Amino acid sequence: MHGKNGEEGKSLIARVIGQNLYGPAHNAISNASISSNEKRFINSFFEHAALVIYPDASNRKCLSSEEFKTLASAGSDPVLIERKGKPAYTAYLNARMWICSNFSPEVTSDNFMTSRLLYINISPLVDEAPDPSISERLIEELSGFLAYAEKCYEERCPDNYRIQTETDNAVKELADNFYEDYDIIFGKYWQQTDEQSEVEASVLKSTLFNEGIKSNGEYSKFVEWLVKYKGVTKQKRSEERGRIFYKGITPIRERKLSLAEVIAITDKQGQ
Repeated sequence: MHGKNGEEGKSLIARVIGQNLYGPAHNAISNASISSNEKRFINSFFEHAALVIYPDASNRKCLSSEEFKTLASAGSDPVLIERKGKPAYTAYLNARMWICSNFSPEVTSDNFMTSRLLYINISPLVDEAPDPSISERLIEELSGFLAYAEKCYEERCPDNYRIQTETDNAVKELADNFYEDYDIIFGKYWQQTDEQSEVEASVLKSTLFNEGIKSNGEYSKFVEWLVKYKGVTKQKRSEERGRIFYKGITPIRERKLSLAEVIAITDKQGQ
């Protein structure tokens, strides 16, 4: 649930639904729970919960983290549960995570991410002051809200698997914005060409490091994007001690002119 201006009621809605519909089966986690050295304990917050609320989330990358993918598995995969001072064990998690944030999430078009995401964007208040009685009004409307939610679910999720929403275009736009940064970096240093041209992996990685793509995970995502959207192929050469090259791109400064370009330049100079 994303509302960039604040005071749209994100936290209030989450609290009312969590406390009144889930009671002790709802829990909360924080930014520290996701990113601290103690994040190995995070699964224990979900074990006996049906709903876990992540309020005021400032980590825009949380959807792509391994921790989130594990938490949002919807009970399909066994996970390791570890509590402080106690032996670890395996169990299944069945909770859903509700994220409230003033920042839109970083989203890619990968199915592992979009299949776990229901994106709700709340518009800011326009010529309207916050209502101090809204909490009581929301609680009074819960029974009607539940009836309406059940009706919508039956319409939007006929196979009881994936909810069909009108926010799919918004998610696609978020994914396009995510890849826009990759396009900017790519256009700064390289361009697509025939498979005879190539860039060594060490050069690619060094360049990306200077552009802020520093972790192995971020580097792997960029390479996946190159392969999927730029037609790049990866080649590992055993005869060169396993050196890796990416074929189909070339540095801009080293691009060879095509015959047509050479002719055009020659004609222009002749004129």
